Amino acid sequence: MFPMIRLSRCLSLLGLCLMLLTAPLSAATLIVEGHAALGAGTRAARESAMQDALRMAVLSQGGDGRVPAGKVKVLDEGERYGVYFVRLRVQSAAAAPACAASARAMRRRVLTTYFQVERPVDASDLNDLATVVPQDLARRLQRYPSLRAMAMGGVSVLDGGVLPESGAGIDNARELASRADAQLVVAGRVVSTMITSRGLRAAVFESKGIPDARTVYDGPFSSLIGGVLRRTPNARQFELELWIYDGFSGAVVADERLAGLAHGDVEPSSAPPFASAEFWQTDYGQVVDDVLLRAEHRIAEVAGCVAFAAHIVKVDGNQVTLDAGSADGLAVGDHLLAYRQAALPMRTLNTGFKRAVEEEVAGEMKLTEVQPGRSLATLVASPVQVEAGDYARFVPAP
Repeated sequence: MFPMIRLSRCLSLLGLCLMLLTAPLSAATLIVEGHAALGAGTRAARESAMQDALRMAVLSQGGDGRVPAGKVKVLDEGERYGVYFVRLRVQSAAAAPACAASARAMRRRVLTTYFQVERPVDASDLNDLATVVPQDLARRLQRYPSLRAMAMGGVSVLDGGVLPESGAGIDNARELASRADAQLVVAGRVVSTMITSRGLRAAVFESKGIPDARTVYDGPFSSLIGGVLRRTPNARQFELELWIYDGFSGAVVADERLAGLAHGDVEPSSAPPFASAEFWQTDYGQVVDDVLLRAEHRIAEVAGCVAFAAHIVKVDGNQVTLDAGSADGLAVGDHLLAYRQAALPMRTLNTGFKRAVEEEVAGEMKLTEVQPGRSLATLVASPVQVEAGDYARFVPAP
């Protein structure tokens, strides 16, 4: 008997590939099959069958629902019994690349937003930390030819009163992505900027009556130096959570902690303004720079691993207008798949937060005219009505 077909309402290939990307490495080889109906055309059916196969790989592993990172190879594919099927081999490898390099230079649009500061009192010397972090990340990301970065540092994906978790920001991330025409939304929180240790330092010209008596040591032998000993900060932490959302489905494709510990002169009272040229030269500034550099690289890595996508802004019969064009890497003759977001979101079992908004393939289109920021396409196949507000993902030729 032919196995029951799981139809197209499922997570996009984006989320599944990122599950492969972010999973821990372990030795495993999986052989999985996926199936999809042919109603939207062969290209759309192939994409949906790939999604279904990867989803089966995810579900087969149990645990955290992920499969080992590594290579994905198509073993067999084609039409059978009126449906499209694919058979994949998913093989882990410690040295496997993060994702397959694309032959096309597609520019993904990334929006960086407000980073909530967990303990503002510890960061009182880091002026406007919550808004400057996203601005600085956007500045760094502008160096990548494959990215178009913009910042909304004063806008948060979190509503007031909700738990500061990535899952609570899915709806707002989707809304912000729609407003900014962004494919990825970056947010997060600064978890710690605290001083972790202090050391004794001679301060012969200071009085024991300085305002903060907690910094003064006047115990045994302190009088031998003819002055006072101060407990001076000599180690300070910088730790943040980095959240990366798919702007179309709202899926949290990365939720990671990045941290560093600075040693040396980390005295807040003498620190230059945050993110100034002088700040980056300090011991603490160099550690902050390293953490943000790792965040920058992670954002660029994730962006390079997701399929390029654009919003559908107008539909007139079988003519579709997209909000992306040649400046984003599109060309006449390209094929894209239209996706429709489902009404009911998937939710996590532990918190009840949305995990993503499910989606389904709504049709296939071919680009007929491409301008720098706009494209026109003709629907090749469409089992359901494609509408403005849907979105399209670029699909390379099989």
